[in-house]
Amino acid sequence: MILNPYSRAIIFDDEEDKIKPILDLFKKHLVPQLFVDFSTSPEDIEDEKKLKNIRLVFSDFIKGEISGSNPGQLTNIINAITSTISKENGPFIIVTWSAHTMQFLGPFRKELKSAGYIFEDIVLEKEKYLRNPNLDEMLKDINEKLKTKENFLNFLNWENKVKISASNIIGPFMNLKESKRKETIKNLSKASLGSSFDSSHDNLLKGFYNTMTNLLYDEIEKNISLNKSETIVVEDENDIANDTAFINTKLMIDKNIKTNDNNYPGNVYAYNDFLQSCDKTNSSLHEICGFEIDDLKESIFDRKELENINNSKLDMICIEISPYCDHAQKNMKKAKLITGFILEEEIEDKAKSKADFIYKSNKFFLKRNNSKQVIHLSFRHIFRVNPTFVNSLKPRFRIRKEMVNEIQHQTAYYLSRPGLTTLYEN
Repeated sequence: MILNPYSRAIIFDDEEDKIKPILDLFKKHLVPQLFVDFSTSPEDIEDEKKLKNIRLVFSDFIKGEISGSNPGQLTNIINAITSTISKENGPFIIVTWSAHTMQFLGPFRKELKSAGYIFEDIVLEKEKYLRNPNLDEMLKDINEKLKTKENFLNFLNWENKVKISASNIIGPFMNLKESKRKETIKNLSKASLGSSFDSSHDNLLKGFYNTMTNLLYDEIEKNISLNKSETIVVEDENDIANDTAFINTKLMIDKNIKTNDNNYPGNVYAYNDFLQSCDKTNSSLHEICGFEIDDLKESIFDRKELENINNSKLDMICIEISPYCDHAQKNMKKAKLITGFILEEEIEDKAKSKADFIYKSNKFFLKRNNSKQVIHLSFRHIFRVNPTFVNSLKPRFRIRKEMVNEIQHQTAYYLSRPGLTTLYEN
C-alpha cells in the first residue's frame, strides 16, 4: 500500500481550498501529508534542512490560468519541489493531476531529472477525487497505473516493510527499564562478538548492531510471509509484550529457514523424526547416537523427580551444532548434534539446577497458549551422523547464531575439562 502511516505524501497545489476534500481524506485515514502552496515564491532553504524520505508527491503544474505553451510556466512548481525535497531524498512517485498534464509533462520531467531527482510519474484525474473523495478508489487507480512500474514499486514496498519490521523489534525493548536495556545490549554484544568482546562503547555498539541487524532480517521475512517454520504464534502479542520471555523469543529463535537449509547449525529437530528416519534405515536411535530417551531423562532431571515425569510431557529434540565454516565450505563430513528437551515452565523446576554438563536456555514462547518454555541440553548426549541422514529431516525451527555459539563454547569447555585429578577420603 503506497499510502500508509510509514510513507509521507506531499501535495503541491496553488489552491488549498479547492483540494481541501483530498487533504481531509488523507487526514481521516491517518496518511502523513504536507500541503505546499506553490503560488508564492519558496524560501531559500539549505539542502540538509529539506525533507527526506518522501515517497509520494501529488503535483499540479500551473499557477493560475495557463498562458500559451511556454514551459517557463513550470518555474513555480519546479522551484517549490526543489526547495522542499532534498536531493538526497531517494526515489519517489509523482502523481501528476493537472488539467494541463499532457501539455507540460515532458518539460516537467526534464526539469526535475536535470535537478538530480529520481522518480517515476503517473497521471490521475484530480477532479474525480474532488467530486468523490474516496481513498480506496484513489489507491485502486494508483496501483493500476503503477503496474507498468512494478519493480520501482517493489523497492518502495520493501522499504515500508523495513520500517514496520524495525518498529516491531524496537517496541518490546522499549518496555524494559533502562538498567535492563543496558544489560540486554551488553549481553547481545557479548553473544555476537564472542572472544573479541570488550566493554568499550564502540565494541558494545558493534555487537549490538550485529544482533539487531539479524533480528531485522528475520522480522522482514516474517512480514513478507516467506517463512513456514514453527515459531512463536500468539493471537495477541500485546498480552506478553512486557514479558522478558517475549524478547528472549526474538533473540533466540531464527524464523528464516529455507528448504535447502535442512542441514544447518542451529536447526532444531524433533526426536520422533529421528525415530522415523531410523526405521527407514533399519537402525535404532541407540545404534546411531548411543542412547535412548530414558538415558537423557536421567541426565537432565533430578533422580527423585524421575518417577513423577510423564514421557508424554517431554518434547525431546536434537539441535545441530556443527561448525558454521564446515557448512559454508561444504566440508561437512559429519553433522554434530546435541540432544535435550523443550520443557514447559511447569515442569522445568524438576530439572537439575546445578550441573556442568547441562545447558539451560532462557524462557521463551513457542506455542499458541502463551505458556513459556525452556530448552535443556546435555553435553553428555552429543553424537555425530552422516549429513545425508540429517538432510532427510525437516527442522521445527532454528535457534540464532548467538545461541549456537554459546552452546558450542560451553560444549568445548565441558569436553576439554581436565577431569578427576584428586581422590578424596571419606
